[in-house]
Amino acid sequence: MNNDSKYVSSETREKLEGFIFGYRSTAAVGVSLDLGLLDAVSRGQASSSSLAADLGLDQEWIDQLLRALQQLSIVEGSPDHVDLSSLGSYFVKNESIRAAMTYAWRVSYPNYLNLMALFSTDISNEARHPSASLFYDTLMMDGKSRDVYSQMLRIDTLGQRMGALLQGELKGYIYDIGGGDGTMLSYLLQSNPEAEGFILERPDVADYVRATKVDSINSITGRLHILDGDFRVSVPSNGQYYIYCRVFANWCDKEVSNLMAVLRKAIPMSSKFLIVEQLLPEDWQKQGFAGVANLDLVANFGGHLRSVDSFKNILSNTGFSLNGVIPLTESDESNWCLLIAAPR
Repeated sequence: MNNDSKYVSSETREKLEGFIFGYRSTAAVGVSLDLGLLDAVSRGQASSSSLAADLGLDQEWIDQLLRALQQLSIVEGSPDHVDLSSLGSYFVKNESIRAAMTYAWRVSYPNYLNLMALFSTDISNEARHPSASLFYDTLMMDGKSRDVYSQMLRIDTLGQRMGALLQGELKGYIYDIGGGDGTMLSYLLQSNPEAEGFILERPDVADYVRATKVDSINSITGRLHILDGDFRVSVPSNGQYYIYCRVFANWCDKEVSNLMAVLRKAIPMSSKFLIVEQLLPEDWQKQGFAGVANLDLVANFGGHLRSVDSFKNILSNTGFSLNGVIPLTESDESNWCLLIAAPR
């Protein structure tokens, strides 16, 4: 930054440079993991020349990358003896952090480059999130990324909270629409012995879930079933409860309305529609980290988080009434909630 900013405080300057140059850090660490560079450094006794030779890479360019990593405090030492720093070791030794960086670099980073195009008024939702299928395909192929994604969404914690909240209250058929690996449904079935559960997922995801044998947990054996289907087109019509957990955040308002309209055609009048989502506060001053994190949904899926009022309007327009909102997380800014709706 030049002399025009000489009167900017050091704290403000640091924030401004973070906004302007943050992409450098993501790119430097992401490409270092893809090249195997950090893994090679972690094995010890590494020099710039030996790293280039071992990895079959050009030393001229490895030197430049190592300089950047040194400034970012990812590596330390000298060109003749390169070591991982304590910070850099997290990306090698901690699988969750490594997978999160891999997700950010390989999946999210490229999508952000297309962010400008998403704000057009005449773009279709298919064009708005062309990489959504690729994202889920990647999760199905990469177990570590899939685990990190579940951890980021806190599905295990949410499943436990839902199981405790609704213990003994659910009887009959529960449909978990777009239920992923079955974590949420398995907790609900464990706490509701008189219920029977069905996961409705696209065929490749359904095959993956079958392979995990989530239905073989002793207390739910014979009560969890996995169905191939497309909830954008139809859902079963014999359920007492229909759960959509972190489904609607992946879609724009028009598509959410279409998904709810599909359900409205099928759901019995006596059944309940249960939505588990992170909610945005109406007051921008109280949104915490969600305001920025929400951009991941915009860039990766063409979707976004919503407020209670936003859900209430979409539900009303598609033939549902919102009857209750129950917080599922406490003392944090994630604001996961259960919205209880019913056909009207």
